[in-house]
Amino acid sequence: MPIVSVILPTFNRLKLLNEALESLSNQTFKDFEVIVINDGGEIPKKVIENWNNILDIKLINSNINNGPGIARNIGIEESQGDFLAFLDDDDIFLPSHLEYGVKFLVKSNLDFIYTNMIMSSKRIKYPPKFFTKEYRIIGYKFVKDFLMICCFFTLGTFICRNFKNTSIRFSNLFTVCEDWELQLKLCINEGFKGTNCKKITTIYHRVPEKNSLCTNATISFESNLKFVNAWRKIITNFSTNNLLIKEYRNYMIRFHNRCIEHLKNNKELNLFYYEDFVNFLYTSFISEKNFLAPDLDEQIDKIILKT
Repeated sequence: MPIVSVILPTFNRLKLLNEALESLSNQTFKDFEVIVINDGGEIPKKVIENWNNILDIKLINSNINNGPGIARNIGIEESQGDFLAFLDDDDIFLPSHLEYGVKFLVKSNLDFIYTNMIMSSKRIKYPPKFFTKEYRIIGYKFVKDFLMICCFFTLGTFICRNFKNTSIRFSNLFTVCEDWELQLKLCINEGFKGTNCKKITTIYHRVPEKNSLCTNATISFESNLKFVNAWRKIITNFSTNNLLIKEYRNYMIRFHNRCIEHLKNNKELNLFYYEDFVNFLYTSFISEKNFLAPDLDEQIDKIILKT
């Protein structure tokens, strides 16, 4: 039985899927299986055949496009590993990702870890020599209360104990923010404990292109509203009496309102608008400030608007 099951949903991105699988073939840790879930797209038969003799790989084809959450649920049901890792078909694991995560979890009493990542506005396979405005390094110390406000680490950085035998799954109600909702269910409902490991082990691509939900949210009011509505539903499902969390949720509402207002006025948002605002908010939250400057809207605008 493999130690790790890597869950990899895909939909009509054969070239990018091949690059994601290539990054898995370069892992220094080898005891893992790959479960590729074709979510109603073109069957990637030739891509999978390229890696059959190199990776322990299984392809599951769905006849309909269910979305990434349901696709990952299919992978979870098929998983045999002690640990789960999640890779999107347009992202990259750096060679030490699985080894670093597994070693940390095996020697700890924790249920999950998440690593730091490079967020890139162009396709790359390796960390850049110089970190320009095209990149962000994302990584925060785990603060459970802050998770009640917003998502601050991505699923691609996340390695956890297999929860196949629990009732926890990705919700079929969300096509965006489904990763954050799962994180909350694991941490709040299931009592999972975890931490951040400061090592950079993944590359997350935020590349301006058609049919990208995150990119479209920087230019389209309708696309951005999908994220806003999902966020509102999730915080409703995870209510709290913590006054600081409530206050910071109000700051998130102001952030969302500013984004929507600018998009309605045909103003484009910074490609990393969400991550930059979360960084601003997190820094304030860990210092336990229960207020922000009265010119918060002006500060939000400086962070989110494309220059």
